[in-house]
Amino acid sequence: MLTLKRVYEPAAPEDRLRVLIERRWPWRLDEASAAIDRWEKLVAPSAELHRWFGGRQHDGPSSACGMRSSWVSNAKGWSA
Repeated sequence: MLTLKRVYEPAAPEDRLRVLIERRWPWRLDEASAAIDRWEKLVAPSAELHRWFGGRQHDGPSSACGMRSSWVSNAKGWSA
């Protein structure tokens, strides 16, 4: 099962693998309190996509779907 959490939330005993998907390390967060097992910078949304999503009114699933489709189209250049 996949559970999404904010990186600022403390680790819980039921957390297993904690993965941060972000290009930049979160502001004011030290590595010890983050309790991150893996940091996946290369699969994170681009800076342009962050700006686009951050400046929009979030109207629930439709805005999330828009971000997802943009992120997937962004990912076409990724190599495995």
